[in-house]
Amino acid sequence: MLIFRKPIEGIERPQMPADVVIVGGGPAGMACALRLSQLIDGHNAQHPDLQLSKENIYVLEKAREIGQHCLSGALLDPRSMRELLPGFEKEAPLDAEVTKEAVYFLTQKSKFKLPITPPPLRDHGNYVISLNRFVKWMGGKVEETGITIFTDLPAPSFCSRVTGLRACVRTIRAWIKKAAEVEF
Repeated sequence: MLIFRKPIEGIERPQMPADVVIVGGGPAGMACALRLSQLIDGHNAQHPDLQLSKENIYVLEKAREIGQHCLSGALLDPRSMRELLPGFEKEAPLDAEVTKEAVYFLTQKSKFKLPITPPPLRDHGNYVISLNRFVKWMGGKVEETGITIFTDLPAPSFCSRVTGLRACVRTIRAWIKKAAEVEF
């Protein structure tokens, strides 16, 4: 059983209706938004008389800019990105392709190369990326599809008013420290 804090009574919060709210503008949130956009485009192509809109689909990102909280480098296995965006290699910010790998045992004064690379450490064919630049690029792709990304909008709690298919996400504008509520 989930126990939520009781909402403060008598406070009127602004509300914004939404069909879908994706909380988190990292790589997974951006991939989710891109895939949802593709599914809507596919539906609209097959059913011209029953069109779906992307107008009320939102991505909430707590950072002031898309990708600002993604600071590390990463290794990207391109299989899922090839499914999501065929030919993404032509325009994505990829730093280098992994062409060889080796594992070394390090001592204080020397190193010893292992004769084989264990399978979990084989990254041949993957890409070295800056996660920050990659997520910014994905955010641009999401915005091109017509999905709205709200930045500087943390969503620290899920509201306790869940009825049927209605729920809400309570957000806080970090720079003004006021709470708002987005219902979907």
